[in-house]
Amino acid sequence: MMCARQKALLLVCLLGAIYPGACTSFSLRGDWNHQIRVSGKTSSREYREEGLLVYQGRLIPDNYRAIVCPIGSFVYRRQPALVNSSSGWLRDEAKMDSLSAAKKQTSGKSGAAFTGDDARQGWYEAGFFARKPGTPVSWIWVDFGSKSYWIKSEGVFYYSTILSKT
Repeated sequence: MMCARQKALLLVCLLGAIYPGACTSFSLRGDWNHQIRVSGKTSSREYREEGLLVYQGRLIPDNYRAIVCPIGSFVYRRQPALVNSSSGWLRDEAKMDSLSAAKKQTSGKSGAAFTGDDARQGWYEAGFFARKPGTPVSWIWVDFGSKSYWIKSEGVFYYSTILSKT
């Protein structure tokens, strides 16, 4: 006789077997978090909101101009001189995310597929809609203003310095 806990576990396993992408999508999104830090009273001139983008418990650096990750698209806004405003990582109105781009898998300019060299390097230069077919679902898109790249999520901390200088 199966208890309720065993039945629930069996159901989860069956659903995982039927739709394996669901578990992957959830775990990828779970690594990311967006928070708004508020300071000052709402009615005061000193009221500010600061957007924080977090991956695996660490703050994303401000070297990027924009990031599209599994939880959405974000733009970085520098601290304005004006009072009563928002800065930091703010949600972009485009409402794109890297998981939906992975599903579409549009090819790059040359039509090149994702290669082992791309995987070893951990990034390749391309626009958002030029994602190479075969790019891992966990990769995110980052923009520096003059250039943009698809990078592995783990590289978001150290590629920011390397790629901003290329």
